[in-house]
Amino acid sequence: MEELKQQSISLKAARVNAGLSQEEAAKRLHKTPAQISYLERRPGKVTLETAWEMSKLYNIPVWALAP
Repeated sequence: MEELKQQSISLKAARVNAGLSQEEAAKRLHKTPAQISYLERRPGKVTLETAWEMSKLYNIPVWALAP
């Protein structure tokens, strides 16, 4: 039986696939564009709350966001 593999996506790719600029994502997430840029470069710094909000905004499961 083939094992089901979960694929992850970078925060930047998730945002771009959702059709959002850093500025648009920042506004909707109540962050600054600089904060979004920082989190995309350092995904390990994303809090669970922010990851949850990003997953809703980008319309992907939270587990799919790359750590």
